[in-house]
Amino acid sequence: MKILDDAVVRATPVGGMIDCLAETFGRGGVTTPLRSVHKLDGGGLYLMPSWSDGAIVVKLATFVAENPARGIPAVQGIVLLIDRDTGSPIAAAEAGIVTNLRTAAVSALASRHLSRTDSRHLLLFGAGSLAPYLVQAHCHARPIERVSIWSRNSAKASELAKTLSEELHDVEFRGVEDVDAVVPMADIISCATNAPQPLLRGDLLTPGTHVDLVGAHSPATREADSAVIARASIWIDTDAARAEAGDLIIPLAEGAIQPDRIVGDLEMLCRETARGRIDDAEITVFKSVGAAIEDLAAMQHIARLTG
Repeated sequence: MKILDDAVVRATPVGGMIDCLAETFGRGGVTTPLRSVHKLDGGGLYLMPSWSDGAIVVKLATFVAENPARGIPAVQGIVLLIDRDTGSPIAAAEAGIVTNLRTAAVSALASRHLSRTDSRHLLLFGAGSLAPYLVQAHCHARPIERVSIWSRNSAKASELAKTLSEELHDVEFRGVEDVDAVVPMADIISCATNAPQPLLRGDLLTPGTHVDLVGAHSPATREADSAVIARASIWIDTDAARAEAGDLIIPLAEGAIQPDRIVGDLEMLCRETARGRIDDAEITVFKSVGAAIEDLAAMQHIARLTG
């Protein structure tokens, strides 16, 4: 069994990862049970399997909300790739890096279908470990010229903006403090925070905006208020989002939306059995909670690249 080096996994080109995920969702033939979620004080324990004709993947991960304040990633664990025919382990990697890489690629894949093709201003809520991956992925999917970064820790937002400006020289980066003033100017808004209560207000959205919600992943937490969801066409990564995402469960319970407002999922977009963005005035929301099919695609892709 090969232990994949963290630096090698982290350096996986995002474009290839997006294409690999598109192919996996479009091809089908993957079995992905709902993940097993166990609540722990201050976090959770997740067991996520998925398999296809050629391979099996299992991810065991923990989420601890307070870890970033300790200088430790919120998500940690291990992802194991197994040969389907022999049952032999092929490769293992640290779960946090794989999760960040594939989560960002999934967001960019959704953006290909749901954001305006002329989107140039990305607003990012959050400056944690996932943030730089999201910026790289969204900049690959659309011709982003400006990235505004907001965090409850404004120093972290400014620091991330400085770091990314040294990597993506053609993009203007800035940390922002008054995020409500920036929301109406953004073409794509990506939220990757651990906030238990809404940060993004629907009354501030401009027609044509695409909203990418990736941070909250429990029925009681959400990053966007009900007005965001009520104004938008809603898409999800997999059906798990219906059962786990407070961003959807809460407005449904409030009566702000009906279940049929969820238009479809990534498989439908990648198979082209459903149309994504309708016009340039439509507000779209993509809500992802993560699924092991994404880990399966990511681990197979990384294993191929590393020989």
